[in-house]
Amino acid sequence: MPDVPASPRRRVVSRAGGRCEYCRLAQIGQEATFHVDHITPRAAAARNTYVVPSVAEALKTSSTPRTFRSALAGEVKETNTVALLDAEIEGRPISTHALVVDRIGNDEHGIPIAVLFGTLATQQWGIRPVPDEVRLDLSDYPEESVEF
Repeated sequence: MPDVPASPRRRVVSRAGGRCEYCRLAQIGQEATFHVDHITPRAAAARNTYVVPSVAEALKTSSTPRTFRSALAGEVKETNTVALLDAEIEGRPISTHALVVDRIGNDEHGIPIAVLFGTLATQQWGIRPVPDEVRLDLSDYPEESVEF
């Protein structure tokens, strides 16, 4: 991911009022650092990351100051809860915010989906799905984290 120079980053943070522009949580007092980036989501993919309430029970959650509405699987989902999702993918740690929604949808076998990683999280962590091979390409996974 290309670095965003300090001046535009300050303008974006200022414009957002020091809050995450996705979930509206204030950055002050949060354990995780919000990321400021400019990503165009892939078409036909979920932009945000989602978890269902049964998964959120095991995570640190926070209420959002206003209702967050998001389109997912042809429906508009509404939530006032966001969760900090710490996980491992193929032995590599990741951390991202997830919106808590009652139902995400079903996979191709009709099994309910409990966690859906969106394009913002996969791009942030250098994860590229390779659907034809039913695998993930982690060759762009950041070996060290750099905040700016």
